[in-house]
Order: sequence, then C-alpha cells, then structure tokens
Amino acid sequence: MQQETEQIAVYSTMAAIVTALLLWIAVSTMDYDDAQRAEVEYCQHVRDGLWPDFKGIYEEACDDVE
Repeated sequence: MQQETEQIAVYSTMAAIVTALLLWIAVSTMDYDDAQRAEVEYCQHVRDGLWPDFKGIYEEACDDVE
C-alpha cells in the first residue's frame, strides 16, 4: 500500500512538472507573439504618420512594413 502511495506521489509530481513546463511554453509563445504584433503596429503607425518615431527604431526595424 505504501509503495502505491509513493508511486502516486511520483506520478503527481511528474504531472505537475510537465503541466508547469507546458504553461511556461504557452505563455512565452504568447509574449513573443504580442511583442511581434506591437512592433508591426508601431511601424505601421509611424509609417502612416499617426505616431512620431519616439523609439528611434523605424529606419532599422521597419524595413518590411506591410
């Protein structure tokens, strides 16, 4: 009985670690996508004259603005 309890504890710990890893990957991916989307939006707004180039990156970072 004690061996079963120990196995359950090990499997529960492994499941928690895998879950945490998957959540971390999902959140990291969303952060990256949000940063990319924000840069594209910044470039488009500067190109359209809605915003000044307050970051000073338009010449370098915004070559391929849609």
